Amino acid sequence: MMLHGEGAEVNKSDLGLLAALDDLYAIIAQYDPENVYNMDETGLFFHLLPRYSLLMPNEDISTTRGKKKSKDRVSLIVCANAVGSHKIPCALIGKPKAPACIKHRRWPVPYFIQAKAWMDAETCWKWFNEVFILEVKKRTGRQVLLLLDNAPGHFQAFERDNVRIVFFPPNCTSWKQPCDMGIIATLKKRFKYLYLKDVLDFYELDEEAKLRKKMQGQRLRRDAAGVAYGNPAHLLDATNYVKEAWQSVSPNSIKNAFIKAKIMTLEADQETVNEIEDFVTKVTQAIAALNLSVGQDELEEFVHVDDENSEEFATAVLEDVEELLGTMKIAEENLDNDNDDDILTSQASSSGLGNTVVFKGFESLYKQVVDIEDQLLCSEVQEEAEETFDDLRKLFESFQSKVRAITLKAKRKSLQNLRQMTIHDMLN
Repeated sequence: MMLHGEGAEVNKSDLGLLAALDDLYAIIAQYDPENVYNMDETGLFFHLLPRYSLLMPNEDISTTRGKKKSKDRVSLIVCANAVGSHKIPCALIGKPKAPACIKHRRWPVPYFIQAKAWMDAETCWKWFNEVFILEVKKRTGRQVLLLLDNAPGHFQAFERDNVRIVFFPPNCTSWKQPCDMGIIATLKKRFKYLYLKDVLDFYELDEEAKLRKKMQGQRLRRDAAGVAYGNPAHLLDATNYVKEAWQSVSPNSIKNAFIKAKIMTLEADQETVNEIEDFVTKVTQAIAALNLSVGQDELEEFVHVDDENSEEFATAVLEDVEELLGTMKIAEENLDNDNDDDILTSQASSSGLGNTVVFKGFESLYKQVVDIEDQLLCSEVQEEAEETFDDLRKLFESFQSKVRAITLKAKRKSLQNLRQMTIHDMLN
């Protein structure tokens, strides 16, 4: 089976790939390095601690041991320019719309909602319009280049508002995309360092202080008490760690990642000491000082459990894909598909209008019926149509049913492709 996607094998001597990369290098060379950006997303198990050897004080060992690891996952959207002087605020994609932890508070980073915490085209457009373009306009009025990989959830190439979007050739981002050259890894290590540091700080409290914190947490609404009250991280904790972690990633680290990718000419700066290079060693020592039973191997696993080549991460994503496919299959079976063959496949619009659907060869009829929708809701039209109104309404409802059926099929096909890519990633 031939699979296409960022996880597929790449032949670095392939002439077609090398020619495509040369074309990309020529485009990049037209821009000042200050104005060349790379964006990528990554998954993060924000709730997870090292196995269940390290429990928060308020977790019950009798109910926690043997349970499946917590795989509460979010996606992070990471973007910076080539010299590291402009880091776009790191955004987070989560599942809950309004978790208890955020009640009467504000998210410290941009937060987007998606049913499976994935990057999809709609979320990508929201990030571009609500985060990236605004941040870039604050900084410069010059032409800007944004480099993306060809993941399914990204929009298509375009040029707008002095921003040009171009893509890496397929299957080469593991050795050509700067975000994959250490930027994301540094961010996630720093996140986990901050999380474990707060967990260990709580362990160091005396029993009276722990009890006081626990009682304070019990007075909060359910799921609103996080690490500060002796519980695993909730989403607000995660966003605070993400913000602090991203702020701590140095410009040199980002610039060196672009240099490592070898997509442009940059002069290397003197290496700076990475304070989290010995992350595992430092945390192991701190845990040992508290007489907690967590080995270095467990910490290594904790650091890398949500790497994109991790079997656990691929399995978690695959479970989400399977669940969504099952939901779509049930919904699709409940629709009337008798005349689907008369309608051509739909595709998501690349205009940035979110869920707009374009029907090839069917646009005119689609627009006509959409124009009728407002009229059908107008009382004057209902009175004028009289006995024909019910027929018009039924016709419109039938059309909507066909639209839903087509959209579900298109999304399901896309998810099946994603599932194949995920399986491929697990096996390679």
